[in-house]
Amino acid sequence: MLAYQGSPRHSHEVDKGIPQGSPLSPLLFIIYVRSLHLAGDMQEVFKSSYVDDFQIKVASNTWDRNTRLLEEQTSLMVVRAQELGLSFSVEKTELMHLRKRKEGSPRSDSTVRIQVHTVEPAGKLVKWLCYWLSDYGETTPHFNKRLSLAQAAFSRIQRLSMSGKGLSS
Repeated sequence: MLAYQGSPRHSHEVDKGIPQGSPLSPLLFIIYVRSLHLAGDMQEVFKSSYVDDFQIKVASNTWDRNTRLLEEQTSLMVVRAQELGLSFSVEKTELMHLRKRKEGSPRSDSTVRIQVHTVEPAGKLVKWLCYWLSDYGETTPHFNKRLSLAQAAFSRIQRLSMSGKGLSS
């Protein structure tokens, strides 16, 4: 149902949708899930999304506080999603504890509970929005992986070239 300010109070059902792949779809989806981005008054919490991939970032002085904040915010987000008729794929959830290189603190092994599921921290690398990040937040691993893939592809192409001539770099 749609209602506009100043319009007559007659309701009309809307039975039309947006075609899949429409440039308008992501914008309408973000408007629809707006309540999932609300963090409250907490300065330690930041939520963002890229279409239907959500991210919760928290920052505090301890791993334990970070874990507690993540659990609280995730629970709140799950409840809000259920109110909208949405759910999350917990099996696709990744947890990454980022740290500052200059601190040299040990990697955290704190887990986060989402309902009845326990999410273990990712290893040294995590993939987010098609980028591989280290636990220091660096993108060097991403570019190293991409370079390795490109070199492997070039090697396969080179094997297909005319024998004796090869391909030049």
